[in-house]
Amino acid sequence: MRKTLITIIIIIIAIVSIVSTVKAEVEGITADNYLEYEKPIKDEYGFNKGECNRPYLEGEEYFYDDYYDHWNVDKVYDKTLIPQKETKTVIYKKNLKLVKKWVKKHYRKYKIKVVKYNKVPRKRKSKKVIYIEKIPTISDGGYNGHCVKDGSYVRYSASVPKGVKQNCYCVWNPKNNIIDDVIAFANCDSVR
Repeated sequence: MRKTLITIIIIIIAIVSIVSTVKAEVEGITADNYLEYEKPIKDEYGFNKGECNRPYLEGEEYFYDDYYDHWNVDKVYDKTLIPQKETKTVIYKKNLKLVKKWVKKHYRKYKIKVVKYNKVPRKRKSKKVIYIEKIPTISDGGYNGHCVKDGSYVRYSASVPKGVKQNCYCVWNPKNNIIDDVIAFANCDSVR
């Protein structure tokens, strides 16, 4: 009788532990059930289940090939698995050289001083110094870009692939103290 009671208790404990582990499993796609997972209804993102509270993660479909689950993807999503897009590397090294050459041609008697972004002095008139401001930018694609420091808009003289970084240079008018009097702008290895 005692052995039977102990056996029944062990069976009940085993059943309770199995049921609790089954309930603790993650819902949705996991590494274990991926192949058996029933594919839901297809929409613009692929095969999805219903409404989602969070936005679509760029590239998440690569993790699941053709059958991924946008609504459960955050439980198994790993950004390192997304194939990286090949970007065209464009390096603009001549900008500073060209702008210095332009300044020497147009303002021969002036001393050239290159300063960091937003470091141009307010009073620059009659100092016989011409200030060239270095602006770190990143392309938004095409002719548009923005300053890395504060997001100010930049218009390039040539089309630049999205994400390409380059230093642009503003030449400030040395003959007055006007806060927006830029006489030349160098980018994409050209001066305008």
